[in-house]
Amino acid sequence: LMQQIGQQGVLAQPTPPTRELLADDPLGYIEKEATYRDEMGAYQAQRQQLEQQHRETQLAQGNAQKANLEMQMSELTKAIPDFGDKDKAQNMKDKLLKQGINEGYTSDEMSSIVDHRAMKVLHKAMLYDQMMAGKSTVEAKLKKARPLIKAGAKKQPDSASKANAKRM
Repeated sequence: LMQQIGQQGVLAQPTPPTRELLADDPLGYIEKEATYRDEMGAYQAQRQQLEQQHRETQLAQGNAQKANLEMQMSELTKAIPDFGDKDKAQNMKDKLLKQGINEGYTSDEMSSIVDHRAMKVLHKAMLYDQMMAGKSTVEAKLKKARPLIKAGAKKQPDSASKANAKRM
């Protein structure tokens, strides 16, 4: 079909003979009417073939897209195991959606992401942001904490001399 269209082109819709031709040349009108019916039959047959091929192409593209989506989901499950657990998957999806929106993506852009690598990068960005948010609380706790004394630490010389002075 594609070779035929390439050679002949897409057929244009034929035009029927006019009533004026019937009045002027009845035999010419009959010939034109027969030609019109033949051309219309070929035109409709080509349209049906094109529509059938279009449906088949859409079906093949849909199947390929579905297979790609399944493959990407399996890769995503390998990269982020929480997506394999149905209980945790929705929570993780919501967190990544929120992270993407915080990074400047729209909801439509986020819903159109299919590549597992993009989701993996968003996950890493989310973990980094969580780590950086937690770092300030850790630093505050470290400032409040007592200094660390190692086990078996040496006694300071002042305390040793004080102990000797008390013995005497």
